[in-house]
Amino acid sequence: MRASTVLAVALAAAFATASASATESKASSPTDAVPVLPSGLPATPADVQPRQVKARSSVLPNLRHQEQLAYPLGYYNHDPLPDYTVYLTFDDGPSDWTSKILDILKEKGVHATFFVTSSDEKLAGKKLPPGTHTVIDYYADDLRRMVAEGHVIGSHTLRHSDLARLKPQTMDYELDTLTSQIRKAVGDPTYDITLLRPPFGSPFRGNWNTALDRNKVTRALNGKMIVVMWTEIWNSADSDNWSKGEWFERGPRIDPSAHQFADKVLMMETRILRNMNGEGGVALFHDTHNTDIATLPIVIDALKAWGYSFATMEDYVQWRWHKSSRELLDSQKKKDSSGTAGDGVRVQLAPPDAAPISSEPPLPVLPLSVEP
Repeated sequence: MRASTVLAVALAAAFATASASATESKASSPTDAVPVLPSGLPATPADVQPRQVKARSSVLPNLRHQEQLAYPLGYYNHDPLPDYTVYLTFDDGPSDWTSKILDILKEKGVHATFFVTSSDEKLAGKKLPPGTHTVIDYYADDLRRMVAEGHVIGSHTLRHSDLARLKPQTMDYELDTLTSQIRKAVGDPTYDITLLRPPFGSPFRGNWNTALDRNKVTRALNGKMIVVMWTEIWNSADSDNWSKGEWFERGPRIDPSAHQFADKVLMMETRILRNMNGEGGVALFHDTHNTDIATLPIVIDALKAWGYSFATMEDYVQWRWHKSSRELLDSQKKKDSSGTAGDGVRVQLAPPDAAPISSEPPLPVLPLSVEP
């Protein structure tokens, strides 16, 4: 029996035991069919109020005020999330596997967010149809499907570039050029790209970056993009390595029967499903890995069984700030809602109508954004 099947059976057994116990302990009602979660947690997102969480503690007290770490508006690890909600996100595509992942999401009735890039190496060795010049051109059908089937497309930069290493004008080129390619592919010159997953999470994670790196990137993104990081414990770790039988394109390397392939699928399933405690999460996958095709159906089915629902990162922006991402970015530009920090750098707190965040002193309310 495949290892992932064993995991699914174990989960199903645990679920059945919990449901049976709950049925014995209460009178029959229309809600008996709703999955009962451990520790008396509510069974559906509608039963849950947004959690109170601490602001990110990444501003260090020994830094001078003008050197404190500023962040663009967005989602960062430990930011508030609605309980029983999972945001599936896919980086690095499109690829040969994106269409299959879209098939799975359609079959399961789930929407996701795809952070695409146009890295040229994905075209190496491929015979390009006439008029195809970029990765986005080559996989245009997949991008059109994303839009038509209710998914959200975000930016992962044109060339999967580390933003901390780029000049501001190069950042603009990377983001604007990719947006133009996406608009051409989907056939909509007004399609709005407002969400950004920074490659490597840089410069907002990783000890190789400095406060100056973060402030530089924040200045460039302010009013232009909303940053979407991920929940660290909901990282599938699919991109940590390549197992035998796995590759980013079709070819002789692909062998789902390899035991290393099965081991990686089990690892990915376990990393995601161990978090079924009722808290929401932004899950990180990569649609350049065919292991995701084997992992997703089991992960989605198990999460649904425990009462989770799925949403896009545009849904998250609406939930947290009660605005669309475009409205939020436009409001961010208004000078009358900004204050001035020590060296003239303008910083803006999250809008007052955002989902509640604890403001326990001495931590500031984050995320911050800066304007030139």
